[in-house]
Amino acid sequence: MSADFAWLVEHSHEIYEKYAGKCIAVLNEEVIGVGDTVLEAAKQAEEKHPGTNYILDYVDTVDRV
Repeated sequence: MSADFAWLVEHSHEIYEKYAGKCIAVLNEEVIGVGDTVLEAAKQAEEKHPGTNYILDYVDTVDRV
């Protein structure tokens, strides 16, 4: 499991509280992009960290933790 994925799992409740219903991009245990679509989140991530491998995830509107 990647460190970023583990960070997402470990911080899922806080991420839900802040980003519910949004798509996020995560790199180095930090949210680097947020948007209503994965394309919006990826665009922000690419502007900040071009060419890197980040995680894209949709934050559900229901807290499943």
